[in-house]
Amino acid sequence: MKSGLLIANARIETMDPSQPEAQAALICEGKFVYVGSNARAKSLADGLERCEQLDAGGRLMIPGFNDAHMHFLHRALMDRTVDLSGANSLGELYARLQAGRDAYIQRKQTGFLQGEGWNQDHFQDEKRFPTRKELDGISPDIPIIIYRTCHHIAVLNSAGLNAMGISRENASTYGNLVGRDSEGELNGLVKESLLDRVTAQMELPDVEEMGRLMQKTQNRLLEKGITSIQSDDLCSARPEQHRALLKHIQALCASGKIRLRYSEQLYVPDLARELEALTWIPELGKPGDHFHVSAIKIIGDGSLGARTAHLRQGYRDDPGNHGIAFYDQPTLDEMVARAHERGVAVAIHAIGDGAVDSALTAIERARLKNPAPVRHGLVHCQITDRALLSRFAQAGALAFTQPVFLDYDSHIVRERVGNELAETSYAFHAYVKMGVCEAFGTDCPVEDFDPMPGLYCAVSRRDLKGEGPYLPDEAMGMQKAVACYTASGAYASGEEAFKGRIRAGMLADFVLMDRDILRLPVEECLQAQVDATYVGGERLYTRIQ
Repeated sequence: MKSGLLIANARIETMDPSQPEAQAALICEGKFVYVGSNARAKSLADGLERCEQLDAGGRLMIPGFNDAHMHFLHRALMDRTVDLSGANSLGELYARLQAGRDAYIQRKQTGFLQGEGWNQDHFQDEKRFPTRKELDGISPDIPIIIYRTCHHIAVLNSAGLNAMGISRENASTYGNLVGRDSEGELNGLVKESLLDRVTAQMELPDVEEMGRLMQKTQNRLLEKGITSIQSDDLCSARPEQHRALLKHIQALCASGKIRLRYSEQLYVPDLARELEALTWIPELGKPGDHFHVSAIKIIGDGSLGARTAHLRQGYRDDPGNHGIAFYDQPTLDEMVARAHERGVAVAIHAIGDGAVDSALTAIERARLKNPAPVRHGLVHCQITDRALLSRFAQAGALAFTQPVFLDYDSHIVRERVGNELAETSYAFHAYVKMGVCEAFGTDCPVEDFDPMPGLYCAVSRRDLKGEGPYLPDEAMGMQKAVACYTASGAYASGEEAFKGRIRAGMLADFVLMDRDILRLPVEECLQAQVDATYVGGERLYTRIQ
């Protein structure tokens, strides 16, 4: 080893139980070769021909954050849409959309005018969905679609419905996937699988342009200390683009144009597509590569905010509505079993207790036939009772959770599911206490990719304004929360031997923080900033000189 990087005088929280803290780390060829005392690290550094030295000045140093479930391509594509997030009224939403329409006309765009990010529960005037007729007021001619923040429902104007071939005459073929007003007219609302079909027909950039947008977007994640992502991207591309997109991302990672360490949660909508996707996986890398497929992604239900999450007893504030289960049990069983037989993990989107029950059942049945230790997991796993929680450990299922969801969901969960079920939901500490691997993420762009709000919510059990707490017994310590955002994420993608801890032999992916979030009051987390981000020992972002 001829050259290296010495980080000295740091307060290193390693996330390694065998050596929880250290003062210094020596890095060579992209990996930690020593973690321990200043004196020993400097002695080893003196034996190198060249060694850059950084005095951390007592800063907190932790492993790089691993967002265990997000939609990176979707976030990159958002630069092409009207930002409706944070709109606090229907009036503000329509004002933003009007400005977007004016820009659309000025740029001489074609195709749909798209907006996303709104949440009707944040509206101060009327807490309801926008309507087709109101969107017609923005433009009767330009097709418009606006996605709710969860991306499980959207609203189209008349031109948009016409462009998609959805009419009052054929609406019955879509069942409850289309919305109607009190007079039976289409109100522009489309849901779940129908929305997926609509989105698949949107104009999208080619794979090369998608790659350029992703390269640009990665810098924003690096600024927040994110060094690894586990991303579901195929929902944001047309089916005919899927294989080429995966190969292009793999090439961008191999060439160093995408520096984030990348695990793909490969979305499949049905058995046929799953069989095809399973044949792709061997050529798309392996754990420890800069890019690989870590799981087959299956969507089991909708979202709580849209009342499409599958609830066994139905919605307390919408009697008769049980949400939407995407698959019957035999189909889901077969999808999980096919992946399991090939040693491929599944990550099943399951928000409602009905979907959680169905997902765990499918995993249990796959293991009963074949006890192979494949790391299957549930994504979101929000609404649970105590019996469901206990089944996670029994089924050997991982929990991919998003603590930042408490910011919104803590205000609606009781009215949606009732007090009894709300008392056992969003049980983030329960998973850890049962020995379940819990990996944190954000579901970006449903929520912002910044890890700090999620850490704050996991530890405080409060919303981002400080209101709460919601189920304070489910609060976890900051040390464990950071572990869920680092070491557990690496385990969830099958890469715990390579990253997620600051340990000799592991990849030198780490961040230096501007304050010690592990020792300061939890509220400090919301003001904390990353001073520097390193991937493979190379500084890719810095606020410091």
